[in-house]
Amino acid sequence: MKLSLIQVKKGLWILLQALVLGLLVGILPAGCLLQRPLGGLLGFTLLVLLHASELFITLPLGRQKGLSSTRTVLMTMLFGFTWWVPLKRGIHK
Repeated sequence: MKLSLIQVKKGLWILLQALVLGLLVGILPAGCLLQRPLGGLLGFTLLVLLHASELFITLPLGRQKGLSSTRTVLMTMLFGFTWWVPLKRGIHK
């Protein structure tokens, strides 16, 4: 079976989304396991702030694509640019 370029790109974006979600979920426990809980908290906080800063881009994009603000905020906070870039390029719908 031959994969199209869109399917390959979609698979790569999904892999990146899984990695971002893993980082978001795992950074606090990793900080505790490494006996650096403040480092884990700092990393988590910076990641959340980074994703929150992307809302200026994603909220108008979500409205343009017909998505609810709730879905747009949730997806942005969970996945950041690994969600909205493929959405903007038409890879995700």
